[in-house]
Amino acid sequence: MIFLKKSDRRRLNKIRDEFEKGFSYLSQIKKGVVIFGSARTDTKDIYYKNAYDLSYKLAKKKYSIMTGAGKGIMEACNKGANDAEGVSVGLNIELPKFQDRNDYINNYICFKHFYTRKVMFAKYSFASVAMPGGYGTVDEIFDQLAILQNEKIPARPFILFGSKYYKGLLDWINHLRAEKKISQKDLNLFKVTDDIDETIDIIDKEYNARKKRFFI
Repeated sequence: MIFLKKSDRRRLNKIRDEFEKGFSYLSQIKKGVVIFGSARTDTKDIYYKNAYDLSYKLAKKKYSIMTGAGKGIMEACNKGANDAEGVSVGLNIELPKFQDRNDYINNYICFKHFYTRKVMFAKYSFASVAMPGGYGTVDEIFDQLAILQNEKIPARPFILFGSKYYKGLLDWINHLRAEKKISQKDLNLFKVTDDIDETIDIIDKEYNARKKRFFI
């Protein structure tokens, strides 16, 4: 029999409750596409427009758009989905300085723990797009690439949107390959593009392939 301190048991119960809330609420989400990106992106930034246009077009195709619920890129994505009269999902996170929720979400849930939220992003989506972002976005990129590399989730498209923005990161990833810290196969876990239609085409092909495999 395992004995836990009261504080550890309380924490465990809170984590369990948060998972249960997430599973219950998000089980309704179909055709989920998660889009990561910076909350600090200005509305006049070209990537804000790209994020809006991408999400609008995906939502018109009945994909559910999932973001971290904040401003910037996340707002652009939720706004695009909302304007397309689609499913606009926001998975917010409690922070010391609370992350403001954007106004374009029609399916909202807030988490206390980053790791719980990451599980929800991975579980209820089948494709991921990383628009330009900071620490949080880079964390989400490598979190998903690591679980893809180790086959903890089914293979899925992972798209880095913004070749110029991500050039330095790509140079470093190629350095990892040169140093034999990752394999050549690991470089195939993601694609890089600046093209909205190419991104949608990658997502469409994955969804259609899944329909054939799993009869969804």
